[in-house]
Formats: sequence, structure tokens, C-alpha cells
Amino acid sequence: MAAEPGPQFRWGLVTRRSAYNLRTTEGGEVERYEDSTSRQEHVLHGHIQANSMGKVVAVYQDIASAFKEDAKRPGFEAALLDLRAGRIDGLAAWRPDRLVRRASQLRRVLNVVESARGRLLFLSPAVIDTADAENRAFTALFLDLLVAFAEMESEAIGDRIALMHQDRARKGLVQSPGRPFGHSDDWFSLVLDEVKILHEAGERILTDEAANSIAADLTDRGILTSRGHTRWHAEQLRRILTSARMIGKREYGGEVYDLNDVPPIFDEDTWQRIRHKLAERSRPAGPREKHLLSAIALCGVCDRTLISGTPRRDLFAYECKPRFRGDGVCRKISVLGTKTDEVVREKVVDFLSDHERVSALLAEHTQGPEAE
Repeated sequence: MAAEPGPQFRWGLVTRRSAYNLRTTEGGEVERYEDSTSRQEHVLHGHIQANSMGKVVAVYQDIASAFKEDAKRPGFEAALLDLRAGRIDGLAAWRPDRLVRRASQLRRVLNVVESARGRLLFLSPAVIDTADAENRAFTALFLDLLVAFAEMESEAIGDRIALMHQDRARKGLVQSPGRPFGHSDDWFSLVLDEVKILHEAGERILTDEAANSIAADLTDRGILTSRGHTRWHAEQLRRILTSARMIGKREYGGEVYDLNDVPPIFDEDTWQRIRHKLAERSRPAGPREKHLLSAIALCGVCDRTLISGTPRRDLFAYECKPRFRGDGVCRKISVLGTKTDEVVREKVVDFLSDHERVSALLAEHTQGPEAE
């Protein structure tokens, strides 16, 4: 190992729990419970101190799934980065499934531990310490078995969660806690001011106005979302208007279920027409020509994104012009694209060649291990 076991050995503790965990009660019901990361940290601290195994210098906490391939686990990634960089000498977790739940993830961790000449420690279901050279073969086999069981358990949990949601849908229960726009906290009554906003948005969609334009208008008017934000996004508006909640129903697994005591915001015919309009507008119109500043260059007058047009067959230009009715652009800016791209390339190359300016930019926008 890079650092020998002893009082100066530097440990990084990795703790994790899911955003919500499930367990089966004695009565066979599936319920949520919280597995506290602080409890994991306390047990690890106690074991390391009681056995004079070194000192804890970092704790990496995540509230995320270790099974989903696309789950964001910044704590886990930072732990591997610090071990690779030599900021810590070993990783400790309460159980292997608190660290990983896939065999591929375990291989990745072991590769980092091996390349960094580090150390791995687990306390449950038995103490596993890769510093124990005599039991190295048993440790590797035992870890493979534990992670395989954790992977199987995660798949079973996923099945139970799917069954739980399907059962709730069939019973007409709301799909998640929290207040959605247009309904009260318990979903059983309407928030009339928000319903008016949704009716207005629906009517504007039916008159062929784009969701981008409506979202920008709601933002300009300071309309609050259900979470108290004033910034509206087109995709957010589309999700609300196309949700079956708008007609007091819920979609799950390709089926539509009635929600108990949840009042509709639209009649079903109007809602279907709104969905149809939004689906029509979401279809791509065809291939678009891309240039260096496409979707980047902004109008210096109205601050809208410029569109690349072709005023002549052999030329193109960046122009401020509307994409849809009601866009409200100023139409005052049009610059020759070829010349503009040439100027931008020169300036970018000059900037990237200036080490001091690049370093200052990185220091301003990057913190922690990423800065290196």
C-alpha cells in the first residue's frame, strides 16, 4: 500500500442512502424508511478509532441510488478522485451496498484502489479489509458475492416499487407528494388563480402560439410556479399541460386511471386538443444548418438567440428574426456569418493561448478537485 496501516492512515468514509428506501413490514406492507447516513458515519468512526486504524479526513455522502446507471453520485465520484490523487489512503463504508450495487461498479472501485495502492474497508455483514494480505483471495470472492446479492436485491426492490405504483394507480391514489401547479397540497381542490393561468396557456397553445413564447411571458409577468419560482421553461409548461392530472386522472404503464377526489382542470376534449397541438409542434421540421455560433450568438438589442439565414446562395448571416408568432424579437440585427465566424475563431485562439486568462477563468468557475 502507498501508506502503511497505522495512526496516520487517512480514511475517507463513503455513506449513502436512497432518496427513499423500501422495506417490508411484518404485515407484508411495503413502506418507506430512512437509513441515516449519519448513523453509518458514526459506526465507521467508532470502529476506526477503537482499533487505532488511523484518522478520518473526509466524508463523502450521497442520497441517490447505487443501482441506476445514470444516478448522480458526486460524493462517490469525489471519493474515487481523492483516492486516485493521494488525498486519502483508503475508503471505508458500512456495507458494500452502501458503496456499490453493481458488479461493474465494484470492478471500477477495485481498479482505483489497486492503481492508487489504497485500501478498502467494510464492517458488515463481516469486517472486510483489503489490507489483510492473508485473506486476499477470500476477500475478493466475498465482495463479488455480496455485490451480486446487492444487485439482485436492487432488481427486486425495483419490481416492488413498480408494483406499489401500479397498485396506487389502480386505487386512484395520487402519484407523489408535493403540490402540483393548479391543485392544492392534497390535490383535492383547485387553486383558482393557477387554473386561470393554465386555461390561458391552453387557449394560447390552441391558437398556435409556441410554449416557448408562453413560458417567456409567464416569466416576464412574475407568475410563481408551485415551488415559488418565477422562471418558467417551455418543457415544464408542456409537462403540466399534457399530464393526465389536467383531467383528474393518472397515467401509469400505458394505462389511464381515475384519481379519487381530484378535480379536473380541463374537460377531456380540450385537453386532448392541447396535447395534439403540442405534439404537432414538437415534431422536427427537418434538418437545420449548423454554423459556429448557431444557438450561441445573441442579439445585442433584444438579447434573443440569432438564427443563421441565407440571404444569398453563397453566403449566410446571423439574423434576429422571429421563430414563431408572438416571439417579440427586434429584427434589428443581421451580421455576415463567414466574417463573424472568422473573427470569433481568432479571438478564441488568442484567449486559449493566454495561460493567465484561462487560469483566471477556471479559478472563477471551478472549485475543489475539479480545478486540477
